[in-house]
Amino acid sequence: MTALKISLIGVLCSFTFCLKAQTNAAQRVISAFEQGNSTVLMEMMNDRIEFDIINSLANVVSKQQAHLILSDFFRRNIPQSLVITSSEIKAKACHFTATLQTEKKAVFYISFMMQNDLIQQLRIEQQ
Repeated sequence: MTALKISLIGVLCSFTFCLKAQTNAAQRVISAFEQGNSTVLMEMMNDRIEFDIINSLANVVSKQQAHLILSDFFRRNIPQSLVITSSEIKAKACHFTATLQTEKKAVFYISFMMQNDLIQQLRIEQQ
């Protein structure tokens, strides 16, 4: 019985550690969107991600390509506020949706999925 309790405590601690790590990585991505920082977003991306921005066809692109596209996006759309509308956090993955309002009052729907602390999927749509 004691070994079972120790095993369960170990599993719970591992799960809690994974959730905390995943939450920290997601918070870094959220902050980068708030600041319009495409460099930090690139650092948080998998080498190739599924990327869909403003009515383009979803493509799998390199993080360097995504960085260039996001740099241009943030140059034209300077963030003013970001509101998280939903989040789902699991042990090794999380998914967030948010609304981004720009200084020019444009509103964008942002959705990103992370796995193992890296962005795997990113979508930006104009509302």
